[in-house]
Amino acid sequence: MDKSIVERLKNLVAKFDTVEAPAAFADVTLADGTVISYEGDMPVVGAKVMHTDTAGVQGVAADGEYQLPDGTMLTVAGGLITEMHTMEPGEEMMGSDNSAAELQSLLDKLFAEMAKIAPLTEKITALEAQNAELKSAIAAFDSTKKLAEDTFNIVEKLAAEPSVEPTKTATSGASSFSSMKTMKEIAEAARQIRRDFK
Repeated sequence: MDKSIVERLKNLVAKFDTVEAPAAFADVTLADGTVISYEGDMPVVGAKVMHTDTAGVQGVAADGEYQLPDGTMLTVAGGLITEMHTMEPGEEMMGSDNSAAELQSLLDKLFAEMAKIAPLTEKITALEAQNAELKSAIAAFDSTKKLAEDTFNIVEKLAAEPSVEPTKTATSGASSFSSMKTMKEIAEAARQIRRDFK
């Protein structure tokens, strides 16, 4: 091959074979201790953003917002700065004042609702006590009702037995049974009381 052709080819390849030096990245430590690096000396829209983890391994920064120590907010998407916003002095404080006012408003509402709940809790406690008393009264009534039914059943069984004329009648006029002459009359009276009781 002709040396001149080879020389020309080498010159031609050298002309188009330019290897760019790797871009310089500026490291920044954020308020939370995270270290990010952006391409160039100053952050600009379109610059690459890298993240360095605690082990020192570097990777593409996750999508999100990052606040630099000087207050500049970087919005990162796909490892590139997509938006920049420099916070004005006092802007951050204004936001925190609004947040504090919002928080105070929410706390005031919470305490107002809690104040409404306290009397309701007292009423619920009183109603639970009343409910327990009613359950106890119902249980006592059920016990008395059972006793009355058992008594009526005994009286009915006795009424079914043949009766004998009493040999002696009661002398007291206060008793409603004093004028009754047979067990059948007593049983009939017990049945009437039972019907009235139900």
